[in-house]
Amino acid sequence: MAGPFAPSETHKLLAGVEQQMEERTLRKEQVRCIKKLRLEKRVLCAADDAKEQKRKLVFPFQVVKMPTLDEFRHRIMMQNKPVIITGAMEFWPALGRAAGPDRAWKNEEYIRRVAGLRTVPVELENNGTDSGNPGSQAAPSNKLGYLAQHRLFDQIPALGRDIVTPDYCTVQRANHTNDGEDEDITINCWFGPGGTVSPLHFDRKDNLLCQVVGVKYVRLYAPEESEKLYAMEGLLSNTSQVQVENPDNNKFPEFCHAKYVECILSEAQAGSDVCYRFGSNRCMLEVTRRS
Repeated sequence: MAGPFAPSETHKLLAGVEQQMEERTLRKEQVRCIKKLRLEKRVLCAADDAKEQKRKLVFPFQVVKMPTLDEFRHRIMMQNKPVIITGAMEFWPALGRAAGPDRAWKNEEYIRRVAGLRTVPVELENNGTDSGNPGSQAAPSNKLGYLAQHRLFDQIPALGRDIVTPDYCTVQRANHTNDGEDEDITINCWFGPGGTVSPLHFDRKDNLLCQVVGVKYVRLYAPEESEKLYAMEGLLSNTSQVQVENPDNNKFPEFCHAKYVECILSEAQAGSDVCYRFGSNRCMLEVTRRS
């Protein structure tokens, strides 16, 4: 009954079996390709991390080991001193040390299981080639997508339980205490691939930037350098026009004279980017090598 005159139902059955076999073969090939890409990604990430760690810092941040709250306020915050704080994140489940590797954010399967089906806002940028122009109209295919400054933990509480708000965030510049209230503390999350570059910009609040996965190069300019940073006009007036790692010296001649401090923020480190008083703020450049 399998010859050329076999009933049409038999042909349909055989066609269905063939289609299922093709789909199964395709799925196996897709899984193989995904595994290959993940392996290549790990190799590239390791190379990127090693390269970034070897970057020679000319004006590095000071590194401090878990200062007390009083030391943090008087020696760091009130003196507007950017520092790297070590030892303050060791017990975070997101690092996979306190709660085991199953909740580590390095574990892609965990992130996919907990947050894989959520819709989040994504920003696009040109792999750092246009960091001085966030409004660029370059083709989307040339851009990197990344999650930036999003209150992700309000949306996905399970991820919020993987971190602990550092006590340093409760320290205020004024002489009064906040009686345990933390309504002024804003917690945002960034997820992005290696090569993501945030344009040089300033924030109006003191920042404590905690690195969970990968490494990030951070550069800070003091407020008195603002005239040399060539701010944009209009809504992006807090953002520099300069592509910091590849500046146009003819267009922005004073930029090369601007003084700065810099650091490489590694996993389990917190960078304290404290703002100047009276509304003046440091300008910050962030380059994500892997996160």
